[in-house]
Order: sequence, then structure tokens, then C-alpha cells
Amino acid sequence: MWLALFAPARSGKTELALRRFSARVMGERPGWHIIAAMANGGLAHDTGGEVRDIIDSPEYRSVYPQVRLKEDAKAAGRFIVENKGQRGTYFCGGMDGSFPGRGANVLDIDDPHRSAKEADSARKRELASRCYFGDLDNRVEHPGLRLLTNTRRHEDDLAGRILPPFAKWKMAGDDQFFCAGGGWHVLRMRAIENEGLPTEFATWTKAVGPNDPLEYMRAKKQMLMAAKQARVWNTEFQQKPVAEEGTYLQRNWFAKRWEKLPDDCYFYLTTDFAVTEEDGTNDPDRTDLAVVAHTPEDEWLIVDWWSGKTSSDVWVEKAIDLIEEWKPNAALGEKGVIKNAMWPLIKKRMAKRKVYCRWEWMASTTDKKARARSFQAHAAQGRVLGPADTEEHPWWPEVLSIFAGFGGGGRYDDPVDAMSNLFLAVDTKHPAIIRRNDSDDDDKDPYEFADKGRQGYAYKRQ
Repeated sequence: MWLALFAPARSGKTELALRRFSARVMGERPGWHIIAAMANGGLAHDTGGEVRDIIDSPEYRSVYPQVRLKEDAKAAGRFIVENKGQRGTYFCGGMDGSFPGRGANVLDIDDPHRSAKEADSARKRELASRCYFGDLDNRVEHPGLRLLTNTRRHEDDLAGRILPPFAKWKMAGDDQFFCAGGGWHVLRMRAIENEGLPTEFATWTKAVGPNDPLEYMRAKKQMLMAAKQARVWNTEFQQKPVAEEGTYLQRNWFAKRWEKLPDDCYFYLTTDFAVTEEDGTNDPDRTDLAVVAHTPEDEWLIVDWWSGKTSSDVWVEKAIDLIEEWKPNAALGEKGVIKNAMWPLIKKRMAKRKVYCRWEWMASTTDKKARARSFQAHAAQGRVLGPADTEEHPWWPEVLSIFAGFGGGGRYDDPVDAMSNLFLAVDTKHPAIIRRNDSDDDDKDPYEFADKGRQGYAYKRQ
């Protein structure tokens, strides 16, 4: 059985799912071996000592009189239990360490990220993922039990990498708390269930003094919202690593949709490249290629999109396919290592296929939010429109969800990076962006490059 338990911090999940559960397994399953993993070695040492003390207590021996700790092997984080002539072992370690030479009937992982700061760290998330897939998962004997206890602070945390997307979960029976997906049973306990509905109720009934649990949680939510800490409420209390309404980029900003492309608009290809191919053992960045149309009303219509975790030769051909189809005025990418490595191949393939486009490379920065400011400003004004027809453009719901998750615990940010390149060019009045000429002179082209000293070719879609 594989079980994932998501519950608010300080709800007692570690006490029940790790300390008490481990002690019970050692009492009822002679000869079983348990590996417990926590965020770091310090927490693991302390928790392992608490499990040992439970097993060594008079109360425990009154229930399991046949169980004894081996006298010369009862360190805090690792000990041996003798039960009916069989020896079981318990080892509790940190996700920042290793578990050499050990097998387990039970793998019990408790909050692999100890704080929101750690969950937001791509490096920490990757280390936890490597520890699980490269070490812990291989130590569970068949049939074994995996138990993951977690507060969902980020969409790309360990639970996010192990479990299928939430949209693919299936209800397991009538109990609304349980979902099953990918071989896992999931128990998600939110502080307020049915939030916002007349039937909402508090599931976290931990003692809160004289207060009614539901009223206490409502007051907690109100306090966090007033402090502009919606993400804290969504993650720590509601187990929603990504707010559906969005934070940095709000979903309702994209409520307006385009239905038919105007004749008088110009097209741009904006990109975010990645060079690592998905091979089943890694979770690389996506490559995102977006075609955006600029209208005379100064609206930006997202008309086409391709994404994938492929090798560079694949996405180079996809980019040239989009150039051939849409004939954009310019293609935009990000300066840096990928540009230096891939630009020769892009030029070679364009020449081979006789498909040409002006490429411009925007300055790179590590602060993704600062880089996306111009995109955010245009979106907030309702000037960035997605397609109304999602059957013809099935990529839009996923892209919109990634927009909403940006800056608030979302797993991917590559589509936002792609859009940031375009609006950086707009914001800096880059010469690749054609601007409408408001002159009444009929002899002038209604569109011209902002910098007349720069040469380029503009194609109007027929």
C-alpha cells in the first residue's frame, strides 16, 4: 500500500504517522524493518529517539510485552527490536544524507522540506527528489508500504514529483478526503473543507481554546489575507500549493479572449529554450514556443503554442515550423549559454529549409519576477488575450494554469519566461517591435521599425 497524507503544519501528523505508527509496526510485525526519512539529520535523530523512548516505555510494554530493545543497539536514530525471536530494525535519517546497506518493509517519509523557504528552493527540491528516486525507493521490499506525510508548500515538491497531477486523481469511494492516483492513496485534510460554501466545516479540530474550530480558522484566514499572505493560507492550511486565482499573474486578467484574428496585426515568435531531454529519470525544464499577434488596438493575442521536454534538435525544427507558418516579424530568445550553443544550429537549419526570420536576444537575469514585470503590467490591463476556442487550441488551459502558478509555488515558469522576452522587447522599445505610425501622410507605411537605423523585414499575414 502506498499512502500520502497532506495536512496542515502542527496538526499532529508526525506524531501519528511517524512516531506512533512506527512503534506500532515494530510491535505487531516481528522482523520488519523501517526506514524513516525527514528533512535533515538533526530532525531525524530527535524523532528517532522519541520512537525509541515510546518502545521502551512501560505503557508500550503493557500492550506489547514481548517486544524489547536490543541493549547494545538502541541509539536514538537507529536501533534493533527483538520480537518473538525475530529482529527488526529502525533507522531514521535525513533527506540530506544517505541510507547505505539498508532494506525496508516500511518507508516512512515525513515533510521532506522543513519550511516554505526550503520548498521554494529548486536545489532543495532536486536533492529531495534524488534521495527518493535514487536511494529510498529502491530499498523498499515487495510488497512494501510507502507512507509520505507532507504539507504541500510547492507544486514541485516531492509529492508533486511522485504523484500524478491533481486532475488525474480519482475519488476512492464516498469519503471525500480520499483520492487515488498512480498507485497511491491520498488523504488530503484541509483546515476548512468546502471552503467558501455554506457547507464549509473545519477538519482540523486541534484544541483552540474556547473558540469554535471553524470560527478560529476563519479568523486565521482573514488575518492572513489582510496581511497579503494568501499563499501561506493556501499552502500551510489548505494544501493547495498553487492558488487557482493566481498571485503574481491573476487568472481573471486573462478573462477576455480573442475569437477571430484581425487582418491588420503583426506576429512575433517568443521563446524559452531548454536543452535537457526528459529520459524518465529527470524532470528537466520545458522548451516553450509562443506565437503572439499585436493588434492595432494594442492588444496581444496568444495564437499558437508549442512546449516539450525534448532534445534541442527537436525544438529547433518546431521553432522553424512556427516561423514558416506564421511569418513573424521577429523571433525573441534569451541571451546566455543556450543562445551561444544553439544559435549556430538555428541559423544552419533555417538556411537548409530556406525559412528565415530576424532573431533578437534579450538580456538574461536571475530575478524572474523582475523580468516578468512588463508582461504582468500588460496582463493586468487586460491586454494579453488567450484563445476562446480551447478545442482548437488545447494548450491554453495548461498555459493559463502555469501563468496563475507563477511566483506562488507553481512547478513550471517556462511559459512566463517566454512571454517575458516579448514584453521586455516591448518595454525597452526594441527595434524588432513594429509600432503603428499615427501620421496622416498616406505615403508612409502605417507600421515602421522604431529604430530606422536598423534594417528588418515585416510580413503581414495573408
